Formats: sequence, structure tokens, C-alpha cells
Amino acid sequence: MQTFFPMTRLLRLAAAVTLVCGAAACSKSPDSPTSPTGGGGTTGVSYTAIGASDALGVGSAVVCAPFDLQCTNGTGWVQVLYRRLQANGTASLNNLAVPGSVLSPAI
Repeated sequence: MQTFFPMTRLLRLAAAVTLVCGAAACSKSPDSPTSPTGGGGTTGVSYTAIGASDALGVGSAVVCAPFDLQCTNGTGWVQVLYRRLQANGTASLNNLAVPGSVLSPAI
């Protein structure tokens, strides 16, 4: 029964330290919260697609030629997402698809 009391004291001490640290973290500083800073002036999205042959649109209605960076009418998931990103603002695409490769059957 003697070991129960030191453990209880240790738990009380840990709870007190946690409460004090939590209260200190919630200070009412006039500088808190701060507003976000500028992002360096860039508003575009740089989209890099890494994938197998499906990133080129293989299996879709319009397949892009391998290493064709200007495939604007492709219907693969990479091209469709890129067009959506362009519709919302400026976007650049770097498609690193590997032509002829497939995912493992284990995936």
C-alpha cells in the first residue's frame, strides 16, 4: 500500500504541470493571432504527376503521346486535373509518367 501514495503524488504533479503549461500556451497576447504573411508573390500551382502509363491517359478516350508536355485534349486523370487547376488560376504541369509501365498486382 505504500507504493500507491508516491504514484498518486506523481500523477498529481504531472497533472498540475500539464495544466500550468496548457494555461501558459493560451495567453492573451495582443500579437496573437498573427495574420498570414505573403507567399512570395507566386499564385500559381506547380503540378508534378508521377505515375505509370495511366498518367499518360492509357485506358482513357484520348491517350497522350509519351513525353508530350502539351497534350491539352487528353482525358486521363493527370490532364483532367491539370485543366481544372488552370481554370482556377495559373498552373504548370510536369508529367513524369513512365510509358508502358504498370502497377504491381499486389497494389
